[in-house]
Amino acid sequence: MSEENLDPVGTKALAEAAKIVTEKTVTGIGAFLNKVCMPAAEEFGLLLQDRVRSWRASNAVAILERSRAHLERNEQAGEIHVHPRIAGKIIDKSSWVDAENLQEMWSGLFVSSCSPTGTDDSNLIFITLLDQLTASEATLIEFLCKDTRICTSEHRLVLAETQVIVPLEGLRKVTSIDSASELDIAIDHLREVGLLQMESGFNLNSSPTPVAILTPSALGLNLFARTQGWTSDPYDFYEKGSPVGVREIAPVAPNTSHPSGYHDAF
Repeated sequence: MSEENLDPVGTKALAEAAKIVTEKTVTGIGAFLNKVCMPAAEEFGLLLQDRVRSWRASNAVAILERSRAHLERNEQAGEIHVHPRIAGKIIDKSSWVDAENLQEMWSGLFVSSCSPTGTDDSNLIFITLLDQLTASEATLIEFLCKDTRICTSEHRLVLAETQVIVPLEGLRKVTSIDSASELDIAIDHLREVGLLQMESGFNLNSSPTPVAILTPSALGLNLFARTQGWTSDPYDFYEKGSPVGVREIAPVAPNTSHPSGYHDAF
């Protein structure tokens, strides 16, 4: 029997094609890293050499592809560099992540780490914070920060204008966490790491169902802006409002499945 008959659907050809595409993708990412941060390019090469790390390498490629596309889309791919310490840590930490929303945030953090000189290491604190988040916690941070307004500040401080009141059922749909206890743990964790203001949490006295009163902290708002690839003053990232106010949010519509639709569903 011929070799062709042993492979009637062309599996071998498909495998070869996939290998070529992968090699081209990796080569492109290597060239991109070589341009913005030579030490990170060398570290990336080592990651690819170990077959045991292929899953991590695949994640790193996906994130760096997003970063490169963001920079090119916004015409930022000129003479930019990333501090080696920052680039190395982002590649290392993000390579363990396969959740799409977290990959998007890691990609944005890489973009916001780019500067003309490559000496800016201010995103180091945000690498540590993002590395601690679950996919559900990251979704909740995006939900709270995406369309928020901040207080008008003479000193350009980033402070949330409002509290966000979310019924238990709304939180379940936002985070895809069904357990009220697990939701409480997630909120406690976000508050503990400083991404929510200290008063954030469940109001058990509310009826007929518990509601969570949540306010992103200045640190949380800064983290979100950085993970969106924002490189300027975070004060300019958010819409400005009055110093005080409360915005009540109804439960999320049952068919809502993506963060970008959450606010539209209320």
